[in-house]
Amino acid sequence: MVTIKAVRLLGAAELGALLGVSRARVTQLMAKSWFPEPVARLKLGGIWELADIERMAAETGRTLNYDALAALSADPDSPSPGGVSSGTAGTAVQREP
Repeated sequence: MVTIKAVRLLGAAELGALLGVSRARVTQLMAKSWFPEPVARLKLGGIWELADIERMAAETGRTLNYDALAALSADPDSPSPGGVSSGTAGTAVQREP
């Protein structure tokens, strides 16, 4: 039997909205030892799972702005806080063995 779970994926623009920072600040945070590694790296940049970011926020005391993320995800063609289109927001389906 194969179990399928939905995985919420975030790019740098979505991380910026969720964390309330610019994409440039996201890049700075990525260099910190406590920041999660992306689950994938594409030509456009890293991709993270929301669950990893939520764990990091809980461990570091950061507040996440889900309303900003929802607003950004509601219109994927709208400019992000960093001024870049946020076409990386999405939900992927991952098969678990």
